[in-house]
Amino acid sequence: MYSLGNFFVDNLDYLIIVDRNYKILYSTRHNIVFNENADGNLAGADFFDVFKLSKSESTIARSIEEGQIIVAKHQKFTDSKGKEFITDNITIPIIVKGNVMGAIELSCDVTDELNMSETNERFNNFVENVIRDDGEYTFDDILTMDSDMINAIENAKLLSKNGGHILVYGETGTGKELFAQSIITESGISRDKVVVLNCAAIPKNLIESTLFGTTKGAYTGAEDIKGLFETADHGIIFLDELNSMPYDVQSKLLRVIQDGTFISLGSNEIKKTTARIIAAINVDPMDAINNGSLRADLFYRFSNGLIRIPALRERPKDITFFTAYYTDYFAKMYSKKITDISQEVLEMFYEYRWEGNVRELKNTIESMIALSDESDTLKKSRAPRYLERQIMKQRKETGIEDVDELSELSYREKMDAIERTILIEALVKAKGNKTEASRILKMPRKTLEYRLEKLGVEI
Repeated sequence: MYSLGNFFVDNLDYLIIVDRNYKILYSTRHNIVFNENADGNLAGADFFDVFKLSKSESTIARSIEEGQIIVAKHQKFTDSKGKEFITDNITIPIIVKGNVMGAIELSCDVTDELNMSETNERFNNFVENVIRDDGEYTFDDILTMDSDMINAIENAKLLSKNGGHILVYGETGTGKELFAQSIITESGISRDKVVVLNCAAIPKNLIESTLFGTTKGAYTGAEDIKGLFETADHGIIFLDELNSMPYDVQSKLLRVIQDGTFISLGSNEIKKTTARIIAAINVDPMDAINNGSLRADLFYRFSNGLIRIPALRERPKDITFFTAYYTDYFAKMYSKKITDISQEVLEMFYEYRWEGNVRELKNTIESMIALSDESDTLKKSRAPRYLERQIMKQRKETGIEDVDELSELSYREKMDAIERTILIEALVKAKGNKTEASRILKMPRKTLEYRLEKLGVEI
């Protein structure tokens, strides 16, 4: 199920396998092939005799008892030689016919803080891939308290069943891939007929051949190779960052959407495909068209299947929800006893614009949890410095350079005053045109009109 090989070579420090009775079946830490300081083969030894930590502290014990993938950061333990270590772990239960038979634990050593940042990024990427492979994403995995997001989910569910092509758009970090994967799951298409391509990750001169295939002799060294559209026939092809695709290749993609035909590179033969296209872009489609990164005629072919994911700053309820959710999530991961969030943190999070959206909020909270002391409250002092610098910049841009100007107001009144200033500034730039102001603010016109009425702004 999981591709552990490359991770083991490039990223992993230790791997251990135990059975359900906590007997060690295999350990790279104790294998001289992987560790020149190994102290012999410990197969059959009791895990808790070798590693000095309690069951309540052990991710292996939790994984076996709960039958779940467990991720933990900064687990402290003493090995068989009495040496202390700190590791980041992901523990995967071994389940046979519904019964937990043991667990596999993969660890990165973060005892040396100098390597911690780089190791953390590699470990997080691996964890994300494992959890993605563990099961198919569904719409139930999309967490929200926001009405616009709920509407987007309902629309996506309907579109997933109609067989048409779909374009998902929203800023980086809003969850476009999660939507796309949930649509694929909801469609009922077999996963072996699903192909994924990140258009930004492929050299521009290779995208055409990757999508449509090549014919022997098309260029020096070319062979008869199927393209992704041929591979995904009767299935789905997910094209992430569609606006990174070269303009001329977009015209050939347009032909696929129009009549389901394409021509492999170097061939004159017209081929057919029934592959359904789900595409995603991280900018507003009109902006992409205006800056020349997206063909207008290609966009219009998706017009019956558009899904817009609103930015986090448009979803204040979700800021509250995700702050609480990720505080609890990372407190457990780092074994911290944080059960409360200070009002200062909430005010900062409401005011900050979250250009990186939910992904940025998640990373921010993880950083704050990792740096927190034994306090039971998440404190503003642990927030990254750049948040306050950006907030000060925002205040300056909106004419509110000193929050003391609002000192006599309640928290909600302060936030309304800041939002009112932002809306008025956008309307001034748009010369009173609400459609243009909504484009500047990157929010639906209906949302803008609702907020203007709510805040008593008249134009």
